[in-house]
Amino acid sequence: MKSISKLLVIAVVVVAALGCRTSNLTTLAADTCAGGYLGNADDTRPLVCVATAGMTAPKIDPVHVYAKGRNGAATQITWASADRNADLHVTTSSTECVKSVSCPEKQACFATIVDSVPAGTRCEYQISNGSAKPTDPIIIVDTCCGY
Repeated sequence: MKSISKLLVIAVVVVAALGCRTSNLTTLAADTCAGGYLGNADDTRPLVCVATAGMTAPKIDPVHVYAKGRNGAATQITWASADRNADLHVTTSSTECVKSVSCPEKQACFATIVDSVPAGTRCEYQISNGSAKPTDPIIIVDTCCGY
């Protein structure tokens, strides 16, 4: 009977450990950017991974996005760094492309695309990581595929 109890306790611990993934968006994005991953070019949910050393324009530049995703919700862009010492800053002088940029923690920033942006719109934004000189990558809003 004791061995069955031990097995049951072990099973509960294993299930709990496997089921307890973080729901923190910053942590998820930063972890995804680990190991040299550059991000993705998903037009409905792009992820741009930012290196801390030698801060140059991100490898995914320009970022192509649709104003709205498959479910009709506005597209969100995520910038993240796998470096725990990152200090990301993303700014834009125009509200034509993005509603706002939020950097709730130093490893990631998020922006929501304005859903009424005309296709073909090009917007610059500045990105920096700590004391590195900011770069000026571009966001391009594409015509969506008509889901």
